[in-house]
Amino acid sequence: MWRSAPAERTAGYHTVFHRVARALQCGLRSCVDARWSAVRSAANVTFTASVLAWIMSDPARFNTISEFTYDVLSMPLMASFFWSARRNLPSRLSRMKEELLARGEDELAKEFAPRRARRLIMRVRRHRRVITRLISAEQKMMDEALRYAAALQLDGAERRSAYGELMKSWRFTLKRLLTGFDFSDFAPVLFIALTRELAIAHAEFRAAESLRAAGRNRSAASADKRYCPDAKPAPNDDRSERLHSADCVSAGSRGSSQRDPAPACADRH
Repeated sequence: MWRSAPAERTAGYHTVFHRVARALQCGLRSCVDARWSAVRSAANVTFTASVLAWIMSDPARFNTISEFTYDVLSMPLMASFFWSARRNLPSRLSRMKEELLARGEDELAKEFAPRRARRLIMRVRRHRRVITRLISAEQKMMDEALRYAAALQLDGAERRSAYGELMKSWRFTLKRLLTGFDFSDFAPVLFIALTRELAIAHAEFRAAESLRAAGRNRSAASADKRYCPDAKPAPNDDRSERLHSADCVSAGSRGSSQRDPAPACADRH
């Protein structure tokens, strides 16, 4: 599937791989959320708020052809990141507050109350070390996926070693994603998720292109028929019948005059 994916600077490249990037961002957040516990890390408020903001943020929007993921150096992209995190965070904080209260952590429950979502995001904005690491990691993993797809277009050893190099790079990144946690075993799972999304996105793009091409062909055929200089108007049935009747009458008159000529010498006898 990856070998048949759109190459860079071809139609469908950004459309298809933005879908793949979205799958990577969603999958990576899910993997971290499944293993990392916000409640157990709650004592470190800045760290926990940063990871939660990243987990709850939406994937980068398809509003640029230059970036597939968030970029910490892009002010518009980071503004979009923090906006989506601020919007989605309260629902997660509500559950977290209940868990902290159940553990008897009343002070921490107040710190992570849903009404404090805006303040927590402001805190994360001021202290971006964790956010920078997380966003840079998903950006690096997407770049490696694009290099893998490009390598499959080549021949020889580089193509044969492409998957191994991809897994090596992803495992290295995932092992250092968060201090004290190793997510490297999720690399094959993420690759399967990306491959599935690539197949779906590519098939949908090709189907859409086929529909557009068929529409263009119908439009072109209609235009040729409408403006063809050799085209003749279809005959009007009433006018054709009148012309046909007139021709018949004329022909009948000529025939009668030829069959019954007046005898020139009839009165001589």
